Amino acid sequence: MFDVGDTLGDYELVSRLTQGGMAALFLGQRRNAPPGTRPVAIKVIHESLSDDWQFVRMFIDEALISVRIRHPNVIRVEELGEKDERYYLVMEYVHGCSLAELLRALAKQGRRMRPEIAVWIASRVAAGLHAAHEMTGEDGSLLNVIHRDVSPQNVLLSSDGDVKLLDFGIAKAAGRAERTEAGVIKGKVRYMAPEQAKGDPLDRRVDVYALAIVVWEMLTMRRFIKGRSEIEIIRKVRNPKPVAPSERGKGITPEIDDAVLSGLVVDREARAPSAAIFQQNLEAAIEGRGIGPSHVAELLRVFVGEHLEETARSLPSAIGAELLRSSTDVNALPGDAPNMVAHTSDQARTRTLTIELPTEAEPEPPQETRSLRRPAERKTPVPPPAPQLAAEISAMLPSFGDVADDEHTLEASGPELKQFLDRIRMDMGVGKSPPKKPGGFAAVELPEPKASRPRPAPPSPPPRPSPPPSPPAAPPAAPAPIEAPAPDTLPSTPSPTYREPEPTPQPMPLAPAPEEKTGVGPAGWALRVALITIVAFAVGAALAVVAVKFVL
Repeated sequence: MFDVGDTLGDYELVSRLTQGGMAALFLGQRRNAPPGTRPVAIKVIHESLSDDWQFVRMFIDEALISVRIRHPNVIRVEELGEKDERYYLVMEYVHGCSLAELLRALAKQGRRMRPEIAVWIASRVAAGLHAAHEMTGEDGSLLNVIHRDVSPQNVLLSSDGDVKLLDFGIAKAAGRAERTEAGVIKGKVRYMAPEQAKGDPLDRRVDVYALAIVVWEMLTMRRFIKGRSEIEIIRKVRNPKPVAPSERGKGITPEIDDAVLSGLVVDREARAPSAAIFQQNLEAAIEGRGIGPSHVAELLRVFVGEHLEETARSLPSAIGAELLRSSTDVNALPGDAPNMVAHTSDQARTRTLTIELPTEAEPEPPQETRSLRRPAERKTPVPPPAPQLAAEISAMLPSFGDVADDEHTLEASGPELKQFLDRIRMDMGVGKSPPKKPGGFAAVELPEPKASRPRPAPPSPPPRPSPPPSPPAAPPAAPAPIEAPAPDTLPSTPSPTYREPEPTPQPMPLAPAPEEKTGVGPAGWALRVALITIVAFAVGAALAVVAVKFVL
């Protein structure tokens, strides 16, 4: 077990930053380094996972991919090492927080960042993604890198305003130590492209789709995919219905709508073909707004500044002093008067950088997929929704401290995914039995019906008496009489879970009318009327006699 004060290669562990379920993260310093040398972050695999070769290969894959990428918007990896059969990764240290942590801090205060800042952050992530997608091997050929896990948890924001993409642990690339088989699903479920959730062959466009979800959630402070169960979430991920962010949040321009929706097209052939094209769309939507790193740095200082100060003070003074300064100093924004920057209040910065969240829930998005143009305004006013507190809005975003199960990275192939869904059904008390339909019978799939036996020709009806003269008309052909299905097409004794299909209604054949009910002439009707009149008169007379006797 490594701890503060130990050495790993050329580095000394000076502080423990955090510890997760798979690895511990330390702050390290190169030994005998000159003053002013920036510290590094060192990720060390837990001892309990050192014998798990599958996890070790994934760890090595992260190093093999990340060490080749040299881009300001991707976390820089310096080296991969091993000591006492424990692998460690030395990488760039970023003093700041994840995008997920910033979103949660904003939601707690009932705020969301201005749309142009959110789009600028997404454009930086897109630049880093494109650098990874274009990475080549020793022979100059593309490695076809796909991140597969773009999410707010894997975007780091520094106190200097830098935006960094990290965690290529499950990235797909040629030359990986661990190969991913066809049909395998990896990534956070809510940020998967439809083709990724179905286990189809992937390309770089799944990362574009995931990044479009990230910027959509930044703009609206709401979940892009919501569901009451994992099964419902997976179903919606496979068949999404994207809507423009402006339909869920105010102050979003049509240009931003179009840029975001260009990455959310369900058909990947119509989606933005690369992260570079998506980046261009995003930058064009906020052209001339003057957004830059200083806006991100001020967001972190105002909303997570206390956490950054606490982290800086916990580090050795030689390292923490510089980090503390970057966490507390006010950054000048375009348009600020130079002599007033130091006196700017946090309240003023909050109004400049963020927008207040609505206190009422916004209407649910329409079910149809929205095109790249703004739809016509509703003619029928939507009734006001139920009130919703700003604190509740934070529940719609990922739990950035204790990540929910559905926010963990998923890795499941087709058969494994089926077992995963079967387990969920068992937990819900459904089991593997077919779901029931209304009426109490389970929905069962009936076998294909066998060829029905030839039906005998209907017997010829006896001749009917000639009707009175009428306009000539062709008599309708008599349909075949209804006949019970052949005995071998249905079970002899229906089981409780079997629902007998309803027969198709057919017209009944015309049966000959009985002889005694036909040919009633005028004399017959007159006789019936006379009999009814006599009976009614007799009954009335009898009632009158009874009434007179009762009175007397």
